[in-house]
Amino acid sequence: ECLHLAKENAFLFDNIDSFVELSRDNTAVERVELYPFDTDAGDYEFWDKVGQIVGNLMELEMLGINFRPYIESDDHDNDNDNDDPDWEILTRILPNLRRKVELSSSTEESDTEVEDIQGLARVIHGHPMISGFSSEILLTFANLVPWCSALATLPSLERVTLGLQEPETENQHD
Repeated sequence: ECLHLAKENAFLFDNIDSFVELSRDNTAVERVELYPFDTDAGDYEFWDKVGQIVGNLMELEMLGINFRPYIESDDHDNDNDNDDPDWEILTRILPNLRRKVELSSSTEESDTEVEDIQGLARVIHGHPMISGFSSEILLTFANLVPWCSALATLPSLERVTLGLQEPETENQHD
């Protein structure tokens, strides 16, 4: 079972204390998708509770980090002016991990900014509970360096899966 944790999810946001209680000793959720975006900069009470939820999940295996905001449905326009992840949110959540997990990063867009990758790399630097890392983002040589630097600091890392994007050349043949 997968749990999507985003402040844009109104039901979750309005009932966060109930979700914290329901998450205690939960053995059903194996994957969590995090959307680290917040329009209330500096107000991290919601994300501290999300950290408690993540820490309570007894069978958690995968923690997905999304580089684009959560959209509840296809007919809902995303009017969020802030499309940049707030990496401080993850510093509120990751310390609550009680078991080793694989970290997965993804985006539906292929133009992830190097700054976003560097931001996530700074947050996971040296984290003892990250045992695996996979990226659905097609990496270029420019954004590969921050990933490799951060991954080299993870003491429990056992598995890495990365996708590389072919470099563009001026003389491409048809």
